[in-house]
Amino acid sequence: FDGNLTATGTLTLNEGLLTIGDDAFKNVGFTGDLVIPNSVTAIGDLAFRGTGHTGTLTLGSGLLTLGDGAFHDVSFTGTLNVPGSITHLELNTFANGSWSGLILNEGLLTTVDGIGGPSDGAFEDNEQFVGSLVIPNSMTRIGRQTFYSAGFTGTLTLGSGLLTIGIRAFRDCNFTGSLTIPGNVTAIEDDAFNGCDGFTSLTLNEGLLTIGEGAFEECKGLSGSLTIPNSVTSIGEDAF
Repeated sequence: FDGNLTATGTLTLNEGLLTIGDDAFKNVGFTGDLVIPNSVTAIGDLAFRGTGHTGTLTLGSGLLTLGDGAFHDVSFTGTLNVPGSITHLELNTFANGSWSGLILNEGLLTTVDGIGGPSDGAFEDNEQFVGSLVIPNSMTRIGRQTFYSAGFTGTLTLGSGLLTIGIRAFRDCNFTGSLTIPGNVTAIEDDAFNGCDGFTSLTLNEGLLTIGEGAFEECKGLSGSLTIPNSVTSIGEDAF
């Protein structure tokens, strides 16, 4: 339909539907809630970008793939629950949304690196996220700009399987409390936590190899002692 349909009501999708293609409902002005049936396995690029939904979004348990910008620039409210059947998230999949909370389930492995443009990361510019965030143990890489300017007002818990925290992954978020980098993390890339001034303490564990430029710059709330593990071989400019 790609903006060619004038709609002011709700959209109902029924069980049996398998795929939703690229641009399928882009810029169509639906309202209310949206439920993606459990039978849907794939949603294409920009499929729901800019739709006018004002209610909640429920993603079905059979969903395997979400395209670039599938739910970019939408106005859904409530908590976004990403099912564990989804293993990878692409560019700006849920960027610039209006959700108030986020749940990531075991099964998610990686988020794709943003390419440096505005709202590139999977959850970038979701400034209305509140509360805490738990990164599942299944996740191995948090890509560039995944949570850039994504709000949050509670704690951040990083899963034990995490290996790499990408460039600007959590830049300018508002997390509070203590931050512990798990021992499996080998690289904290440039500006990963830059501007996260709500953290009050930081623990780095053995196994960490590199701390990128500006990784913890402008984390003005940090206090107390900091121990750099023996395993660290490189600390970038303005890292702290």
